[in-house]
Amino acid sequence: MSTSRQYIRRSRAQWEELVELQLSSGLSAPKFCEEAGVSYQSFMSWRKKLATQEVNSNDSPKFIELTTSDNIAESEHSTSSSQWQVELDLGHGIQLRIAQH
Repeated sequence: MSTSRQYIRRSRAQWEELVELQLSSGLSAPKFCEEAGVSYQSFMSWRKKLATQEVNSNDSPKFIELTTSDNIAESEHSTSSSQWQVELDLGHGIQLRIAQH
């Protein structure tokens, strides 16, 4: 008795959803594919493709221009040369502050 699977053409969004479902399911990829009736080879191919494209789309610039804000520049004149403060706004609400007093 043959257990051939019917070929189903899925969209990118459907593959993204399947990858997310597998990650949240707690199942291994082979087990998830077996239970979902999905080709393991196709699943792994799409998972790799989507992960690679996600990494590429999140590429950040290699160099970021740093400038002083007015209040930091003004405070430099009133403090000794051994004190300094650097603030970096990294985006998404993340700030890095480094100071020497």
